Amino acid sequence: MNKLLKIAVPTLLACACASSMAQAEVFVQKTMVSTGYEALVGDAADNNPTQQDQIFARVASVTVADWGSAIGWLKFENFAEGAEAGNGESYVTTKAWMKVDKNIGDTPFNLWIQSFTIGNQATFEENLYLGASYDVGLGPVKGTVGLGAQYAYGHMSQGPANGYSFASMSGYALVLQLGMPMTKELSAKLYYEGQFNRSEEHQALGYDDTGFQAAVGAVYKLPLGFTTELVYKYRDNWGGLKDTGGLLFAEVSYSF
Repeated sequence: MNKLLKIAVPTLLACACASSMAQAEVFVQKTMVSTGYEALVGDAADNNPTQQDQIFARVASVTVADWGSAIGWLKFENFAEGAEAGNGESYVTTKAWMKVDKNIGDTPFNLWIQSFTIGNQATFEENLYLGASYDVGLGPVKGTVGLGAQYAYGHMSQGPANGYSFASMSGYALVLQLGMPMTKELSAKLYYEGQFNRSEEHQALGYDDTGFQAAVGAVYKLPLGFTTELVYKYRDNWGGLKDTGGLLFAEVSYSF
C-alpha cells in the first residue's frame, strides 16, 4: 500500500462515520480552507536538523450533531520545496488528523476514535487511538478529554533506521481538547496529546518511551467567513519530531 493510500484510510474512516449518521440532527457543520506559516522557535531547529520554517495549506471539516462530533483535517506542509531535505531543507509532508466522539446514550461519555497520519519521502507513520472520552463543561470552557489504547505502524526510508517497518500495539494515549469564547469574535483553545509506554518497535523509529505535544492558541473571527489564528505548540518526540522543539504558526481560514 503506497503512502497516499495509507494517509487516505483514516480520512475515509471519518467520512464513513459521518455518512452512517446522515439522518442525525446537525447543530454545526462547516468546511474550512486555510493557509499559514510555521516558524521554529528556541532551539527547535538545532534539535531537529531536518525541520525548518515553512508554509502550509490545510482543508478541515467540523460536524457537531445529536450523536456526537467529528473533526478532521488534511494538511500539506513545505509544498514549495523540492524533494531533497536534511541540509536545511524540510521534506514535503502530508499530514491527516481526525477525531470522532460518539455519544454513549445521554451520558457525558463517548466512544472515541482518533487518527494521526504523517507521510513524506523519509518516513510514514500512523497513530490510531481507540477508547473513551468525556465531555468537559466548566462554565464557558467546553471540550473533551479522551483516554485509550494506541495502535501504530510505520516505515522509515532514510537515516539510521532506513528500511525499518513495524506494526504493533503501542501503549496508550491521553488527549485533552478545550475551547473558550473570550468575546463574540475572539476565542481561546488548548490542546494536549500524549503517548505513553510506546512499544519497542515504535521506539525504533527514533522515539523515546513517551512523547507529547501541547498547544495554546487564539482564534479571531473576521467578516465574510474569514478567521485568523495564532498558535504556539511545543512537541517532544511526537509526530515525526524525534527531539524537543517549539513552533509558532499563524493561519488564515475561510469557512463555508
